[in-house]
Order: sequence, then structure tokens, then C-alpha cells
Amino acid sequence: MPPDALPPPPAGGPWLAFVADGKEFALPIGELVEVIRYRTPTMVPGVSPAVEGILPHRGRMVTLVDLRRSLGLTPRTPGAGARVIIAASGGEWHGVVVDDVVRVVGRHEHILDLQAVLGAIR
Repeated sequence: MPPDALPPPPAGGPWLAFVADGKEFALPIGELVEVIRYRTPTMVPGVSPAVEGILPHRGRMVTLVDLRRSLGLTPRTPGAGARVIIAASGGEWHGVVVDDVVRVVGRHEHILDLQAVLGAIR
């Protein structure tokens, strides 16, 4: 789903700003658990192309969603360094794979709705 086709973002802040395909976006910090370095996940057959696989983390299984794929951006180069933003949603943990995390901000013009991003896997 292209970034401009996403629903309006939630109000309030702060937000965690990150980069994907040279573009900066942000997610509400309140839904986030932590940021980790990318590790190769275990592939899961028959899932959405946006899902990279699952990854064990802190006793939970985390579904990794490639933000570039879910937004229809240029695919990430295999082996390229990346970060995973882990978010809690509906009692489950999901990891949003991004190129880099840059800062915490009070305002941002490209705020994503986590549920819309995760909608690519449902």
C-alpha cells in the first residue's frame, strides 16, 4: 500500500522516526516495545509477501513485516543492515523492519498508523 493511501495517523505524540527506502516516517511510541538489530527470521510458507518470517525474542514469537514491501517501496538489498521496531498489537508482538531508526520527535509529517502497516499481513 503506498504511503499516501494509508489512513490518517493517530493524534498526539511522541513518535519514533525511522528511514525506509530513503524516506523518513514515524510511528507512535506508545505502541512500541523496543528496537533491535535485524536478525534473519525463519520463513513461514503461505504468508503475505510483506512478512519476512518469525523470530524468537524474549520468549515470544515476533512476526517480521518488511515496511518497504508493505508500502510498495524499493526492496531492501539482501544482507543490508536494518533495524526491527517491535510493537505490541492485539496481544501479539510484530517487528517492523526498517533501514534505520533516527530519533524521537514531537511532530512529524509522515506518521504511519501501525494497524495500517500490519494490515498488510492480515
